[in-house]
Amino acid sequence: MKVDLTKFIEEKNYTNKNEPIVVALSGGVDSMVLFNILYSINKNIIIAHVNHNKREASILEYEELEQMAIHKNVTFEGIKLDDLDGNFQKESRTKRYEFFISIAQKHKSKKVFLAHHADDQIETVLMRIARGSSFTGYAGIKEVRSIEDVTFYRPFLDIDKDQIVEFAKENNISYFEDSSNQQDDYTRNRFRHHIVPWLRNENQNLTQKILQYSSYLSMADEFIIQERDNFILNHVTEGMVDLETFNSTHNILKIKILKYLINQKSTDSIEVTYQQYKDMIELLLNDTPNVSYALKANFALFKVYNQFY
Repeated sequence: MKVDLTKFIEEKNYTNKNEPIVVALSGGVDSMVLFNILYSINKNIIIAHVNHNKREASILEYEELEQMAIHKNVTFEGIKLDDLDGNFQKESRTKRYEFFISIAQKHKSKKVFLAHHADDQIETVLMRIARGSSFTGYAGIKEVRSIEDVTFYRPFLDIDKDQIVEFAKENNISYFEDSSNQQDDYTRNRFRHHIVPWLRNENQNLTQKILQYSSYLSMADEFIIQERDNFILNHVTEGMVDLETFNSTHNILKIKILKYLINQKSTDSIEVTYQQYKDMIELLLNDTPNVSYALKANFALFKVYNQFY
């Protein structure tokens, strides 16, 4: 069903005409449509553009977006990424979000808008199922998510790309085509070009089904997080966890509690596998009073009689 995208964004009430907002603008059709709609609502926009420095055309695109910002009398902030020697996708994502947060803070904005859409959600969910993830991760991209003191909004997350492209054509919105999107060098592109079309042949309602799957998991995850927070509040004292109460909870809640405690203690520096969570849960059920389980980077779980930490 075709959606009036301008009305769709307005009704979300994510912004008003006075507050400063940051729009992550790559120059592709998704972000250009989002920018134009938000610009019709709120002229107080800061454009945040990341040049990944992987294509020759990216230099010209940077300059043209900067000129567009001048023409529309909005602020332009750009960055060029260099020296990403490891996992490019992972490292560039980290750099992008660090940049977006720094720009929001610089301009005293609390909101960053990104143009992820339903097709991105499908690819993300399928990729995480294929490679493995956490319960939160399997739910895919969140429409609203806060990092530090900045909230990220993805208002197109229920809109498929075809509607965005159609809106651009109907409203004469120009945009850049990234030639690298046609290549199969990256996992996301392989899913986009091969896996998703095959699944659509199996079920033409794939978008709705994946969005429904994501919604169900997100609601379940929110409920489990509420239960986790209640447990932490009532059964964790100065880092010591009541063992009997912990052992009486459901395994999915146990994993959430352990994940939270480990992330708090290690400041998110330890990645724990599903098997390690299972091992820790089994160890905590064991009758042996004093045992430990080694994690990484000099961290370990210690069980001491009726408590653990």
